[in-house]
Amino acid sequence: MLEREMNAGRIKKNEKNLTLLSQLWSQSREHKRAIPVLEQAARLSGKGELYYRLGQVLLADEQYAKSSSALVKALNKGGLNQKKRGDAWLLLGTARFSGAKPEDCDARASARKAFVEATKYPGSSQRAREWISYIDAIKRTLDAQDRLEQQQREDERQDRIQRLKQGEQVCRLKGTEDCSKIAAQRKALVDAGPVPLRSTCKKAN
Repeated sequence: MLEREMNAGRIKKNEKNLTLLSQLWSQSREHKRAIPVLEQAARLSGKGELYYRLGQVLLADEQYAKSSSALVKALNKGGLNQKKRGDAWLLLGTARFSGAKPEDCDARASARKAFVEATKYPGSSQRAREWISYIDAIKRTLDAQDRLEQQQREDERQDRIQRLKQGEQVCRLKGTEDCSKIAAQRKALVDAGPVPLRSTCKKAN
């Protein structure tokens, strides 16, 4: 009814009425309908409170990028009390982490920065530290995996060098073939040097 009256122009589409409409939709668990209304209300507000609420609703709806954007606006606009400011950093870290793909290390690093900010507020500190520990554990696991794969590739290179060296020796003993091709292959592998470390992470564009 409220939405109908606003669309008909009998009730103003101001911050107060839009906020009320978004709350009614949220209470009815109609998040899809609450979001655009809350977006309108947030744009009309001079404080970060409505962007903070919008970030919460978007996060619940798994719209992680939009949630991150709304929460950044909430923090930049200000007007949040200490608890909500800490929660906003915590939610921002959660949105960034949840929207990251396995290879998106930059996104996880960005989430970690938000969680570090959240540790500055008593109400969100403990959960933020748990998130930081989890992200650090993921990084250690990926780094260890990268080093293991590097070592495996280096072992394969060394084995190939040894096989070529033996083949070159056998070739020279026979004295019946041109051994320069084998020698050139071995030299190319030696000159290439140790296998470089390849990161699982993809660089952000």
